[in-house]
Amino acid sequence: MARESKPINFSCKTLNSITDPVQALYEKAKDGNYKFLLAFADDGVIWGEIRENQLVLSSDAFPGQSPPLREETLWQARLFAPDRERLIWKDDLGWRGRELIDGSGNDDEVFDGEAFDESFILWGTNVGSQRAVNGFYQAEEADSGTRHFPPQSLTERHSLRLTVRHYLDKDETGAVFIRFNRLVGLENRPSGD
Repeated sequence: MARESKPINFSCKTLNSITDPVQALYEKAKDGNYKFLLAFADDGVIWGEIRENQLVLSSDAFPGQSPPLREETLWQARLFAPDRERLIWKDDLGWRGRELIDGSGNDDEVFDGEAFDESFILWGTNVGSQRAVNGFYQAEEADSGTRHFPPQSLTERHSLRLTVRHYLDKDETGAVFIRFNRLVGLENRPSGD
């Protein structure tokens, strides 16, 4: 399948000196620029939604089932919205991060290039058995028993989609590669769409 890329202008800011990643996520949620959090930890996937500039977590809605957001187990987190993403991750040097903003959102590094969006189907086959708890829903994959608790319900089998934007660049030989990618949105979209 051919993917259509579109011209895009975006900025990239490197984040230094992240000493408390959990506190940094809560603080950044207060600025009102982000909509969702998706975090990966040793003990599972953590979803969040920013409501009235406050970060609300799936672990608040489903304690004991959705893992809490803790520095000890966290290895990557993404705050995201349609026009931006803040990514933090842990490596051998400690906590690192970057922020991508479509348009010229900051003064660090501005790029003119091309990008394309891709939609990924998320786990979830338990249509009809979901109940909302503080705006979060249990999505479970029947065959594996894998669960996560997104701030979006399922309307049909595998209807949850995560949209990812891929930013393209060329190397010195002219070969095109994906330089960055970021999360753009979470939606419930039937498989025919």
